[in-house]
Amino acid sequence: MIINIQAPFKVTNTEELEAKLETLKKYHSKITRCQVYFKLNDGTQDDVVTAEIEVFIPGEPIFASFQSKQYMEAFKGAFEKAERQLRKLKEKITSHR
Repeated sequence: MIINIQAPFKVTNTEELEAKLETLKKYHSKITRCQVYFKLNDGTQDDVVTAEIEVFIPGEPIFASFQSKQYMEAFKGAFEKAERQLRKLKEKITSHR
């Protein structure tokens, strides 16, 4: 799986983020790429970091975003949303077999 992290600031613990994203493989074995975007001050609120995670699988990609004051909290929120979507997709696929 290819993992790309983009941020307008220095992300110090990229290995931790990449390890967390690698755990998504247990829900879908055909994940080809994960894109993580961090945005600062999206215009609606000051001092807010938005984390967006896009998981590319065959068919429609999974997209999740979350806002928080700190980038790790924003990442964890977006990660939980993406994980929930992949879990639902896995349940849907296995129930149709």
